[in-house]
Amino acid sequence: MDQNKYSQRVKDETAEGQKQGVRSTPTFFVDGEKIEGDVGFAEFQKRIEAALSKKQ
Repeated sequence: MDQNKYSQRVKDETAEGQKQGVRSTPTFFVDGEKIEGDVGFAEFQKRIEAALSKKQ
């Protein structure tokens, strides 16, 4: 951190997150669908399985 080795990467990824509408953490994307906040494993599993079923 003291050497700012990753500062540009952090800035770039922050800008991309803002562009995608990220306003808080945690925020995840599953197949382009934004998931915000503290969701449990079952919710992630449901959304991942739904996304995978669309691909088949």
